[in-house]
Amino acid sequence: MDTLETRIVAWLQTFEERGIAADRDQVAGLIGSDGRRLARLVAEAAGQASDAQREEDIDRRAGEIFSALNVDPRVLPGALELLNALDEHRQRWAIATSSRREQVDASVNALKLSRRPTVIDGSNVKHAKPAPDLLLFAARKLEIVPSEGCYVGDSIWDMQAAVAAGMPVVGVASGSATAKELTEAGASLTVDDLTELVPFARGAVSWSDR
Repeated sequence: MDTLETRIVAWLQTFEERGIAADRDQVAGLIGSDGRRLARLVAEAAGQASDAQREEDIDRRAGEIFSALNVDPRVLPGALELLNALDEHRQRWAIATSSRREQVDASVNALKLSRRPTVIDGSNVKHAKPAPDLLLFAARKLEIVPSEGCYVGDSIWDMQAAVAAGMPVVGVASGSATAKELTEAGASLTVDDLTELVPFARGAVSWSDR
């Protein structure tokens, strides 16, 4: 889902409420990582002390604002085609996101899928991305070996989490990270949008062809 700008706005508004100076580019670069970690890094950069409870409160508030703003999320190009191709070829898949559970529904509903997908969110693990916990949890849920799966993401935190999980990873340059940054963070392959991955899902193209 194309929620990057909405997430940035939610975080900046939260930090403004808390009297924490936050730079837009700094926040944009941290989107996709564990929200409590994001809160800590921004607070520390602003010269403010941080503790676990404050990080939790900031993360929760950012989630509340995001949910209020995320009323009409846009589906990224190729997303539905890719998911449908995976289903048609009986490939198991899941959504693994650092977001809190209550933030996920609007985006999932916007996909208008015929079935509720398997969703692994930040509440399922102690540490979200860039830790590998979310991806390892998803692999167990899908009953696959991490090295035999594949993770698709658009942030350097996605790439780092996948590398730590021992999972091949595809970087999609649709977020705040460039293809070069995604590659440097560990992407096995980078694409401009999800449409390019549909042939892989259909078995028409293999890794060795790229």
